[in-house]
Amino acid sequence: MDESDEGGLYGTLFLSTANDNYEEGFDFNENRAGDFVVKMFLVEASRNLEEGLDFEEDDDFQGGGDLIATLEGITANGNGPGGDAGLKIRERGDGDLEATVTGVTTTGNLTGGINIRGTRRRRTTAAPGSARISSRPVPAPWAWWPQSSTGTAVAPS
Repeated sequence: MDESDEGGLYGTLFLSTANDNYEEGFDFNENRAGDFVVKMFLVEASRNLEEGLDFEEDDDFQGGGDLIATLEGITANGNGPGGDAGLKIRERGDGDLEATVTGVTTTGNLTGGINIRGTRRRRTTAAPGSARISSRPVPAPWAWWPQSSTGTAVAPS
């Protein structure tokens, strides 16, 4: 799904599959000014030739806007060899990136499991399970989650 002019892209998807596709399983792009807000629950995107799930803000045309993704109970296994990961979330240009990833399984992908990156954060990788990555100041109760000097999240010990 591509949104190509000013305006936002907002959606909720649950109990859905996108398996065995020639390119991505789920591919959502928002271009120019406008926010991209997606919520997914109990979704599978496996055995696709590119990414299983691909979310991009300012993919082709930069114009600002935030990317906010809430993903719970997602499976993205065995994707590739094309693409960047089983699950890819990317914010380009002006705008904030906030991704909440809970109970995500990404195994057997040929190019990586989870790839979350933004202009301000560059490249950030999260392990399956639970993670919250944000380019905004991290509010409590997440203040205990330390940040490295490069801006990438450091898993608590």
